[in-house]
Amino acid sequence: MAIRVLSFDFDGCLYHRGYIYNFNDKEKYVLEANRKFLDAIKKDNGHYTRNIGFVGSNRQSKSIDLVNGKESCFVTIQQIVEDLGIELDKFLMADLYGNLAAGESFNRAIDADTPWDQHVEWKFDDTKASLIYAQVQKIAQENPDEEIVFEFFDDRGKGARRTEDILEWLNKFYSENPEMLPKNVTLKLNHYSGEEVTPLFEIKGTGIIDADYRQTVKDMAEAATPDYEGKLLIGVDPGIKVKELKRTAFVVGEKKSKETNVAEVSTTSTNDDGSEHSSVKQEEKKTAQTTKKPAERKSQAEMLFDEQLEIIKTKAAELCTREGITEDESEQQDELSAAGEAVKLYKALKAAGEGYFHGIDSRSKFKKQCGDAIEAARPKLEEHRGWKEFFANLASVIVSVLSVGIVNYATGKGALGLFPVKTDSAQKLDNLEESVVTIASLA
Repeated sequence: MAIRVLSFDFDGCLYHRGYIYNFNDKEKYVLEANRKFLDAIKKDNGHYTRNIGFVGSNRQSKSIDLVNGKESCFVTIQQIVEDLGIELDKFLMADLYGNLAAGESFNRAIDADTPWDQHVEWKFDDTKASLIYAQVQKIAQENPDEEIVFEFFDDRGKGARRTEDILEWLNKFYSENPEMLPKNVTLKLNHYSGEEVTPLFEIKGTGIIDADYRQTVKDMAEAATPDYEGKLLIGVDPGIKVKELKRTAFVVGEKKSKETNVAEVSTTSTNDDGSEHSSVKQEEKKTAQTTKKPAERKSQAEMLFDEQLEIIKTKAAELCTREGITEDESEQQDELSAAGEAVKLYKALKAAGEGYFHGIDSRSKFKKQCGDAIEAARPKLEEHRGWKEFFANLASVIVSVLSVGIVNYATGKGALGLFPVKTDSAQKLDNLEESVVTIASLA
């Protein structure tokens, strides 16, 4: 029998509309809201030697989990695996980018006493191609002699939001590059948004087990070009040349996984638990074609600011959906609702960012525009869950963007490390405007 891995998305998937509109009613409502789905999974547990659960959401760091609102996915995934009677793999992409042991970021996230500057960020890949690669390769490395069925569940696909989305992007990437999946892995991509599960795609791997999958992910992120909003789209980025990636074949004992047209160099690598293993380094033959880099790329500060804009945009869309209005309608109200305030905030900050990062407006003007927009939106938006924490984080990000605090982000400590966010939400907000103003003394 094979090992089954279950990687779950949260927002729109386990946290579907039925859950969102009722999750305050009772403890662990997420289980009841997904009962039919979970029972179907549980029924098949006996068909596999092991069943393992992953966080398949892009909430791969503490800050992203926090600003998305709703329940923490790190709390929910523990409830899910307990209900299913399966194992939990706590590995997050924050571990990978922060060079931490697998599960360390998860443990820090659920520990209320963890100082904020110890929470690490990750390079947000909207396609989830790098997330799936890391999870698949980790499990394959730990179980090199086992057949692995990797089931991924997401709501973004099947035309739910757009013609092509995460599930279609993943299918395209891995169907065109099956060598990115180990030979002992079958990837199954499923659509789920609270109703019936729809199996969409299945890809059988043809490649090696990557002994240094962490570095491979970083190499892909480095080759990718952020879009106009600062997000990476690794699964569809033309700058990702799979055949030019230098990967290392994992070796168990005397077994060697070889591929054609490679030069072998014996190496020793380190597993997630700190132990060592032998490997064979693959040096792909150089091709005449090289990856072209754009003449200009967004600065890290602009990318960081754009990440916050994307979060506001998503949260504004959720509020519009709850209120049953469109974005345009939200701005035409005599007295703006929460949705209207969120849309107004997004547009005000977006305009401020464009003026500053394009060299049109001064630092002081950018600071004032952001502070004014935040203060105007706070009263109404703070009534909704998750916004208080988001505003506190946003203030820290703005300060970091304009000061030495950006160094914290670039070195993997997270942009929010400059102004550690206190535990109590009210305390976080008391000095929000003051925090933005202090940029003058830090610049």
